[in-house]
Amino acid sequence: MGDEYYLHRSVLQKLEQHFLSYGYQGVDLPILERTQTYLWKSGQSSRRKLFTLKAGDSPDPQEDLCLRPEITVSLLRAIQPLLPTALFPIRLAYQGPVFRNQGIAAHTDSQFTQAGVELIGAGGAWADAEIVQVAYRGLEFLGLTDHRIVLGSLGTVIEMARLWIEERKLRDFLVENFSNLGKEVQSIAEIEQRLAELGFSVNSAPQADASQEEQELAAILNRLGPEEGASLLAGLLKVLNLEVGPNRNFQDMMSRIVSKSNRNVQRDQLSKFLQAATELSTLHGPAYSTLSKLDDFIQRYGLSREPLLELQQTLDLLIKSGIPQSQITVDLGFGRGLHYYSGLIFEIQHRGRPLCGGGRYDGLSKIFGDPDPMPLVGFSYGIERVCEALKEAGLTAKSADLNGARIDALVVPATEEDYGSAVATAQQLRAEGKRVELSTGPLSEGEALGVAKKRQATQLVFLQGASVHTQKMV
Repeated sequence: MGDEYYLHRSVLQKLEQHFLSYGYQGVDLPILERTQTYLWKSGQSSRRKLFTLKAGDSPDPQEDLCLRPEITVSLLRAIQPLLPTALFPIRLAYQGPVFRNQGIAAHTDSQFTQAGVELIGAGGAWADAEIVQVAYRGLEFLGLTDHRIVLGSLGTVIEMARLWIEERKLRDFLVENFSNLGKEVQSIAEIEQRLAELGFSVNSAPQADASQEEQELAAILNRLGPEEGASLLAGLLKVLNLEVGPNRNFQDMMSRIVSKSNRNVQRDQLSKFLQAATELSTLHGPAYSTLSKLDDFIQRYGLSREPLLELQQTLDLLIKSGIPQSQITVDLGFGRGLHYYSGLIFEIQHRGRPLCGGGRYDGLSKIFGDPDPMPLVGFSYGIERVCEALKEAGLTAKSADLNGARIDALVVPATEEDYGSAVATAQQLRAEGKRVELSTGPLSEGEALGVAKKRQATQLVFLQGASVHTQKMV
């Protein structure tokens, strides 16, 4: 309330102006979304934070709603009908409240405000660099200095998981947890612990290999896929006249057969991934020297240089745009806490605290049936954090608060008969662009003077009969 309200509103108004200066048009989006929209690509950690609502008496979970935990997915859903005839790239801006169930122990608000932009249909380093520039220059536009860019990329870790981990769910688990490094996951060791809790241990001794027959059966089931494999398994058991319990699931049985065949291979794959991820997570520091270390890492593990080259080109473009190299670091061991990033990720920090962040999430539009992975990149500010940084820097918006109105004029009628003249006087002053309060009852001139001082009014206008007495207060 008071000054904080006006600071918050002022920041949003200035950022809207800033976004528009870069060609980003504003959109207004609903707070309620289909829960299923966020379940497809959000990751387990984000799912636990949803505030969900049942849609009336419908038993269909597809009808369930949730309060939006972020705005990017809502924006993509809203523009789907426009995409077939759209002129790309599309530049859109948004602002509004988001909701995340942080839990009582977190001691943080479950509602906060985001303002950000999305660049839709543009891939590559030029688009990435534009988004980072919009974020960096926006803080300058608000008056902040001493903020630093932290660049990262999930491209390499995604490739590691794709090349070395065969099981899709395990790949998703590893990428999601790496994406949470520095947020809900503090270290690679914590990822190992979570894997052990799920029954995936990289430290256990190798187990006896499956028999030749088991390996052949597993290979057949693998080729058939979950549904056909489970159907084959059920048929075999029926032909052999072997009964199974009523609660046994044939797909689970199939998965265990395949898993037994592959368990030592899987253990070795996990070990290789975690060893490389541990090394990758230590690469951080001055931008170009860290990229040089990443190049060495990529060559030793035989990985693609594409994520490195895109990150390096983005860095080159940012420096050419006038952002000092000293204000940019590269960190390959931090995450953004959302599961859908596919390449560049970044944060802009002020005195060590992140004020905004974003990155690239090509393919996110697939959740709405888009057959091709559309290039997407964007970011958002945490408005409450930005306001805190502005207050610490002494850049606050002066406005009304509970202890002082800081108004331009207080208009006071002496009697009820003077009320009409007082209203007319107040309206005339407001038409001149002044902030004016009208007293809520008749006062004597002495009483009016006291109220004007308390309200920190610039002037007092006291009306009594034909007399209008104007007195400057400061």
